[in-house]
Amino acid sequence: MRCAVSLLLLLSLLSLSHGYREPGDEADWCDYEQCKLPDCRCSGTDIPGGLPVHQIPQIVMVSFDDAVQDRWKADVENVLSDHKNPNGCPVGATFFVSHEYTSYQLVEEYYSKGYEIASHSISHYSYQDWWKNASEDEWHDEIIGMQTIIHEFANIPTDDIQGMRAPLLQTGGDTTYK
Repeated sequence: MRCAVSLLLLLSLLSLSHGYREPGDEADWCDYEQCKLPDCRCSGTDIPGGLPVHQIPQIVMVSFDDAVQDRWKADVENVLSDHKNPNGCPVGATFFVSHEYTSYQLVEEYYSKGYEIASHSISHYSYQDWWKNASEDEWHDEIIGMQTIIHEFANIPTDDIQGMRAPLLQTGGDTTYK
């Protein structure tokens, strides 16, 4: 018990020394004259444009990553076909595709249904440090290489394969974006 209390005290002190904020703590002061939409927005609970709460759309992004496989097809279609947007349009989704075990026939089918297809890497190395330390050429080979594979194997125009998601959500800082 004594060790647990000591550990909690140590963690509390460490969190205070690293700028940790408790839920409900106020954000730093923001200059409302300098911070203007669309480039800047001070935090707060006000709604931009003064719109009433019931008119504010809620945006939900549906995405899938890794291999696109036939064994998940029924589950994916359950999620996507059983729901509609308030305007009656079908729910959209983005598939971030990695190479190994992917059914490119299914990728082509999803694309033909209007879903977005994007790159998620060829190898999907499972070591975060690899992605964190990858060179610009390695990022290019993995992401653009996957775009090329999707184009070739799923018959999707290269220009329609837009966007990417870093494997394990691990970016390599500025190198990723270059």
